[in-house]
Amino acid sequence: MHTLQSVSEIKEYFEDFFIQAKLNIFGKLESSLEKANIFVYLWGTGGIRSLPREVSKSLLEKVEIVFRQAGLNCLNCTGILSGKMEGAYS
Repeated sequence: MHTLQSVSEIKEYFEDFFIQAKLNIFGKLESSLEKANIFVYLWGTGGIRSLPREVSKSLLEKVEIVFRQAGLNCLNCTGILSGKMEGAYS
């Protein structure tokens, strides 16, 4: 199993997401105020729960860095869903 380790690896992994977000979300908004009110959240599920805590924490911190570098509003926007929460959202 390969875990993304660097900010550049994570940025590359999310590249298509950023392209689609800019085209389908930000491209349709008129003002910078509308764009400023969009927040992005990423919550890990079972796969990230299975990683050692230090690894999952580091990975999610790097995801936040990548999201902010891409111009997305992301402050404390990552986390790990419990199994119960994951079940409720599925």
